[in-house]
Amino acid sequence: MEDIAHAAGVSRSTLYLHYVDKTALSVEIAAAYADSLCALVARLPGPVPTRVQITNWIDDLAALIAREHVPATLIVDLSARSEAPAATGLIGDRLIAALANQLPALARALECDATRPRAQAWAEVAMRELGWACSHRAGDLKDARSARLTVAAEIFERFIQAQIEMET
Repeated sequence: MEDIAHAAGVSRSTLYLHYVDKTALSVEIAAAYADSLCALVARLPGPVPTRVQITNWIDDLAALIAREHVPATLIVDLSARSEAPAATGLIGDRLIAALANQLPALARALECDATRPRAQAWAEVAMRELGWACSHRAGDLKDARSARLTVAAEIFERFIQAQIEMET
């Protein structure tokens, strides 16, 4: 709560006065963070972005996550728990819906279809690695950070290309 209050520029007691419980606070943080992520996703060229477009977009995503590190850390930490609050799912659901809207290949891969488990697994891995590379961007040596983001871009591009090839 201290980090959240500090990031908001208010005292911890002010934060508690405005939010009666942590659930209301986490929902508001999640909604605001999801809005930021979805606005960024809308800038990803679709339906088949080039490698350069993907790389530029991932750089922007990593910058957003670094800028908004308090909600990003809060959401990542909470979502890893078995009793994760519903607010953490809100971000994931909205992010996936926004990406699926921009990238039809992702939308098709995520359809619940038992005949395409490999496509769904690729989508999940691409998303996980993208999030991991972006969230581990801050604080690393420049070369390691650059390598992680480059590999995440490669995985994301290969996933999209593989989905298109499977459909043709």
